[in-house]
Amino acid sequence: MLWKTVSRCVHISIPHLAKASPAKVDASLLSRLRKNTGYSFANCRKALDVFGDDLERAELWLKEQAKKEGWAKATKLQNRVALQGLLGLAVRPNLGVIVEVNCETDFVARNARFRNLVAEVVSTCVENCSFGAIDRHHLSASELSAMHSPHSDKSLANLVASEVGQIGENIVLRRAGILRVAPPVRLCGYVHPAEAPSDSNILLGKFGALLAYSTNGNSSEESHALARQVCQHIVGMNPTQIGSLEEFRESGAPQKQDEVKESEETHKDGESGGKEESEHDEELQTSSIDDSEERLVFQKYLLDDTIQVGNVLLDNGLDVVNFMRFECGEVQS
Repeated sequence: MLWKTVSRCVHISIPHLAKASPAKVDASLLSRLRKNTGYSFANCRKALDVFGDDLERAELWLKEQAKKEGWAKATKLQNRVALQGLLGLAVRPNLGVIVEVNCETDFVARNARFRNLVAEVVSTCVENCSFGAIDRHHLSASELSAMHSPHSDKSLANLVASEVGQIGENIVLRRAGILRVAPPVRLCGYVHPAEAPSDSNILLGKFGALLAYSTNGNSSEESHALARQVCQHIVGMNPTQIGSLEEFRESGAPQKQDEVKESEETHKDGESGGKEESEHDEELQTSSIDDSEERLVFQKYLLDDTIQVGNVLLDNGLDVVNFMRFECGEVQS
């Protein structure tokens, strides 16, 4: 009887002794730490439990833990297929950059964290590629990964690993394209469909193109608007090369509409069938354009398929110097 009483007392008293109240965490510090790092309240509380009220050490510890967990998760997920994602594009006076970052699902591609990551990759490319010879070249995944962000001390590989740890999907730095030019050559860019960027100087989308061009004295506003339309054509029609404007001239390109009218006005009522013949000739010219044509200047113009891109360029004194087109998830030859 006495043993039962003692055991009951021991059984009751031990839990009371074991339930030591957890250390109280300063709510304002917890809130600041979460705001500074973006990590969960649970992880921030754990950091403050370990380091007391030392906010700086707690923040460093959280980042180090996130880096370790991110690399572990990135290694675990690296073989999963990632063909969704976004293109990021930026144009500066003498530099054009277009990058592709892939993820597994379109849901993540629409995520604000992922969009911010793509914008950071673009900014890093702009910072690292602003100086150098006039050229057109591509950056591989390994070259991208080794670049360091101008906004932190992290490489892009570390930034991606951190985001993999946060988002939980495989993320791949796939490629980048660089166009560097010098006056009088100018640059423009176009993406489709245009995503709402976090940085107004960076465009995000699924398809994108950069265009380097020069003009023959047209106003910069008009020529830039036209160049952007040609960029839109490149995105939609996917040419693989520019083609020769001289060859285009010699091929008997369709006339401009005002030239056709002027020609008709020179044939008065004496030639009653002139108008019908002129319309028939124009139909033959435009119908003979090959829809599978891959040379830019010989393609039907996306915004007016009665003429070719070469007509647009010649009529407006625009010369295409170079271009680059990306499509998110495309199979590269």
